[in-house]
Amino acid sequence: MSLQLFLIILSGVLAAACPGVLEGVEARRLRNGWGLTEPARPGDVLLGLEDCGLLGKRGMVVVDGESHAAYVVDCQQAAHRMTQPMGKRGLVADIGGPMAEELNHRTATVMVLR
Repeated sequence: MSLQLFLIILSGVLAAACPGVLEGVEARRLRNGWGLTEPARPGDVLLGLEDCGLLGKRGMVVVDGESHAAYVVDCQQAAHRMTQPMGKRGLVADIGGPMAEELNHRTATVMVLR
């Protein structure tokens, strides 16, 4: 038996969602079984990424050498991905949680375990 580990590395600018939005998305996804099986941990940076295949994955957000635990709770809608993908606009993630305002508009590297 072998264990395979894949690390997805993304980079770009972080964009803070309105306060409470990603927390609400997380709660709705958990309640309805839409891609999440467990809640974020206290202090996690909540992420909304372009790739819906990363929902429910944990990772790290690194800004200026400082790392923050992160959890993918949302993704870009297919219609929006087709017309204006986040990556083409230089965005790596929408963010929520306690660090959202501090990290807003900052360039980051996001690493997610696949």
